Amino acid sequence: MKVLITNVICFLIGVSVYASEPLTPQQRKVNCATLKAFQGDVQILDAGRQNLIDTDVNQSIPCGGWISVRKGSAILHHRQGFDLKLSPQTFIEIFDNEKNVHKTSDDHVIVYKGKVYVVSKGHSGEVRLLSPNARMRIETGEGIFLYSQWNEESQLLMLKNTATIENRYAGDVKIKVSPGEASSLNFKNMRVVPSDPKAVQVSSIKDQLLDLPLDFEEMETALNVVKKRSQRKFAAKLYERKKGKRFSWAAQKKGPKDFTMKYGRQRVIKKDRYAENLLIQRLTGGRKDGKEYIYPSVEHGSKKTKISRLPASVKVKDPLERIKRKDQIEESEEKKRLMKELSAIKFER
Repeated sequence: MKVLITNVICFLIGVSVYASEPLTPQQRKVNCATLKAFQGDVQILDAGRQNLIDTDVNQSIPCGGWISVRKGSAILHHRQGFDLKLSPQTFIEIFDNEKNVHKTSDDHVIVYKGKVYVVSKGHSGEVRLLSPNARMRIETGEGIFLYSQWNEESQLLMLKNTATIENRYAGDVKIKVSPGEASSLNFKNMRVVPSDPKAVQVSSIKDQLLDLPLDFEEMETALNVVKKRSQRKFAAKLYERKKGKRFSWAAQKKGPKDFTMKYGRQRVIKKDRYAENLLIQRLTGGRKDGKEYIYPSVEHGSKKTKISRLPASVKVKDPLERIKRKDQIEESEEKKRLMKELSAIKFER
């Protein structure tokens, strides 16, 4: 009966019951993670997906175990030193990758659906999280790794240090993601390589953080990282020497008064003939004598060319204007006549 209930649960959450081979009794004795805290509806299945494990604080989770968070959240501590914080509607499988001791998979965690907040302090080396189409690699830092079954999309959002995301089936191209940036991989969009990292907006990161088991300090730090990245300025001139030190105007809140004169790509000069000629060509439709059209009162060297210039102003006459004016005059005269006749009438009492 328990086997039937377990299979029904796995079917309802959209995960194949036979995702991996059941582990041997010797492997089941090794615990890969510990449940540090939880709230709401959290279930733990053993490696063979045949028994439900009691959901208690400090409960050991065997290698190959399954964790389902339907409503609520959970915090796990892996035996190799990193922490996992799970959001609602998340389903993952825990593995171990400690070589020469006990190894159940090439990756540490498989995210079948949902969102995982990863905290790695560098004690466990490279931590690898796997989704149905992507793989995340992180050594030291904090980030969010999620997979949406609805969109069939994996996404990596970094909040501290850097990590990489790659196609799990073609890992030769790894996209590096910095703090405050996000990269995604979606096979529906005919992409085989994750997208280039882009800055995350503060409004969008708030929705991702609200359902995660984070304290106030962690949430404030994450928002500050995203805000700092979104406000980054790009300097055309990277830096200049000021009293023997490198000084960047882009890093300042207000630039100098002559900031336009310090534009590194093209200095502002009083008369740029190339820019002037280019503008004239654009204004006159590419005419060779365009300068004479723009500056008719200026002598252009010794060459004198007669050109048919356009009038300075154009007047448009309405053919009905004369008729309307005549009608207005007649109407005005008629009003004067009526007023004169009315004033001549005397009322008798």
